[in-house]
Amino acid sequence: MNEHSNSSPAPIDRILIIGGGTAGWMSATYLRRLTNCQVALIESPNVPTVGVGEATIPAIVDFLKVLDLNEDEFMRRCQATYKLGIEFIDWLHEDHRYWHPFGLCGGQLDNLDLFHFWLKRKRETQNQEEYAAYSLQALLAEAGKVHRTIGGNPIVQNYAFHLDAAAFANYLQSIATKHGVRHVSADVQQVETNDNGWIKGVELTDGRMVQADLYLDCTGSRGLLIEQGLQDPYVDWSETLLCDRAAVVSLPVDPQMPPYTQATAASAGWIWRIPLQNRVGCGYVYSNAHLSETAATHELLEFTGLPDRAESSVRHLPMRVGRRKTFWKSNCVSIGLSSGFIEPLESTGIFLVQRALEVLLDCFPDQNCHETLRQLFNDRLEEAYEETRDFVLLHYLLSRRNDSPFWSAARDVPIPTSLADRLQRYDETAMILESAHPVFREMNFYYIYAGNQRLPKRHHARANFSNFESVCQLLDRIKTNNHKLVKQMPGHAEFLDDLLSK
Repeated sequence: MNEHSNSSPAPIDRILIIGGGTAGWMSATYLRRLTNCQVALIESPNVPTVGVGEATIPAIVDFLKVLDLNEDEFMRRCQATYKLGIEFIDWLHEDHRYWHPFGLCGGQLDNLDLFHFWLKRKRETQNQEEYAAYSLQALLAEAGKVHRTIGGNPIVQNYAFHLDAAAFANYLQSIATKHGVRHVSADVQQVETNDNGWIKGVELTDGRMVQADLYLDCTGSRGLLIEQGLQDPYVDWSETLLCDRAAVVSLPVDPQMPPYTQATAASAGWIWRIPLQNRVGCGYVYSNAHLSETAATHELLEFTGLPDRAESSVRHLPMRVGRRKTFWKSNCVSIGLSSGFIEPLESTGIFLVQRALEVLLDCFPDQNCHETLRQLFNDRLEEAYEETRDFVLLHYLLSRRNDSPFWSAARDVPIPTSLADRLQRYDETAMILESAHPVFREMNFYYIYAGNQRLPKRHHARANFSNFESVCQLLDRIKTNNHKLVKQMPGHAEFLDDLLSK
């Protein structure tokens, strides 16, 4: 027998999640499925959910697979549509569009991103083809087509969804409770801590005390446990990312059902359009320092074509831009908005919940919640949030708009050293060095750089080692083959009609 066995810390047995919504029910479903712990979730009946349409990135497909969820059923239950990328409108300047599709752009040549061969061809032959023109997802999106048939296999690996966030939470709640998650509808009136700054339990308004080995704070920007209970400070990024409000409104169903998100630059920010099965989610992400709430409402209504009398249907949501200083403190892990918020330009909200859960499972503790595990978790989450911040900020820095004070101010912000270094490396060498656990891959950066016409001084030297004539022929074949595939695939609206009739 191991002589230390009697002193081994006890394993985590009870997990208590405070807060429901997307973050809470993603956490409950995931941890119940992948651990042997008892999981309970306390959700306030008095805190409304935001309930806007939400876009995702391809990692959501892995989340569904890990939970063994049927994609078709998920789409039916969550009013979901497919998302193959984002169309950016008027970002570089007015009347300019570019694509940020998902997945590799046409593949790799000699283990090198197509970008370098495209750039070499562009400069040596004056070829005007856009980089994203070689992306199958971009072609599908532009044609209003999807990447699979009912019952068929996807022809692309990277795709995501638009979904109704409230419906998604309800769907996960039904699965979680079916598999043993205890759901308590109640308000927390006090968070009790011990002398060491660990949570002893939470007291409900009816006097009950609920205790656990590990606590998850999914209470949104309130940070009921991590901030109010454990006094962890918030790192403010509002000097770097200026947008701090969102005006949101629902629009009628778009019969075209485009399989992509649209992000249109506006006078003091940008406007999203997210097509769902039952409506279109639309919102204006803006800087309140550059635009009043009333002016933002009118600009949004003008964009949507809604009459001014629809003003009462517009909701305004504050956005607290930044991150938690300590994502996991003592025996409390913050998940979702309680851990941070970065504007939804690249649809990373649900992903950052997913990333936190994946890292928590990698660092899953015993009841001691050892500092080494907490530090590893905090380092990984800090890396994810900062990379996301940098990638979102990049869109503003590359814009050439100068038609309003906002766009000038959005470029004249303190640039994090991590992004400044990345920009310089790209400009000088065309290279993108991914982090150890990237949020965005090499091609994601190339789509944004190329789409905004920010081209480096050189292409990668290895692009010179391939037969240039053969490479040009291959690039043309990629486009031709992609167009053939697009013609064979069903329209997005047609696909959804089929899906919903099953």
